[in-house]
Amino acid sequence: MCYLKPFLPFAIFILLISACGQDQSHAPNIQAEKPASAEAEADGAYSNAKGIPEQAAFQTTSAQLNHWDSVKKLIRRAELSFRTPDVLQATLAIEDIIRANDGFVLENKLVQSVSGQFNTPVSKDSLMETTVFQITNNLVVRVPARQLDTTIRAIGRWSEQPDYRTITAEDVSLKALEEQLAQLRNQQYQTDLQQDIATNPAKLQDVVQARSNTLAARAAADAASLEQLRLDDAVQLSTLTITLHQRPVIKKVRIAQPPQPTVAWTPGLATQLQKAFLTGWSGIQTLLVFLVGLWPLLLGGTLIWWTLRKRHLIPALKK
Repeated sequence: MCYLKPFLPFAIFILLISACGQDQSHAPNIQAEKPASAEAEADGAYSNAKGIPEQAAFQTTSAQLNHWDSVKKLIRRAELSFRTPDVLQATLAIEDIIRANDGFVLENKLVQSVSGQFNTPVSKDSLMETTVFQITNNLVVRVPARQLDTTIRAIGRWSEQPDYRTITAEDVSLKALEEQLAQLRNQQYQTDLQQDIATNPAKLQDVVQARSNTLAARAAADAASLEQLRLDDAVQLSTLTITLHQRPVIKKVRIAQPPQPTVAWTPGLATQLQKAFLTGWSGIQTLLVFLVGLWPLLLGGTLIWWTLRKRHLIPALKK
């Protein structure tokens, strides 16, 4: 063992160097693992991210009445649009919801349109007809303002995928006050005008003009009253517009193959040659008949030529 003592310091130095190298080699691995864990956390966050839940989009307090409704006149309106599993079933359910909340339907427009149609051969004499339908429905309903929030929540249960939800509250307090003042002003003007007519008799023309002014004042008062009633009606009954749609409906029907156009029959070569020979012979016969029909012209031409020949007007042919 004594002969190993000189090598002990050298061995200890080698061990220290190797230990430091291992620490440095592990350090990059630790640093490399940190970004990997951060990336994993980011991937987890994206994988856990979701859109708007089906029914949560219609859970809102914006349509509820509050203390401001006792101070102001608010016209509340709402618009809903969503995809539902079955438009027809959802429409029937919404009608029941509206009726249960003391409302009524102004418009119910159910539309089924064909978005695509094609045929696929499945056998020699049959086709598979595939038709794609799009089904939508637009409803316009009115419900009491105090029931608007409850109605929206109940309708939201039929939502499979919400598109949008809009709730508005229009403050018409000043407009209602303006109509009330106009109504009072027109009524007072009408009363004063009638008193003037009764206390100040005048000519017929003045009476007619006064009556005309009275009629105009009554019309203005009636218009102000009607506008006031319209505002009160809009405040008490909220208007709700609903747009429904569903996934495309595919309908497949097996139908018969439509008849194909028949190809014209073509005779054989021998038949065609025989027909051509008969057609040519018929042409020769027609030509002979035509030439025979010209015998008067041929006879007249021959006589003229013979007469001219006799008078030496036509030289004789040299032999």
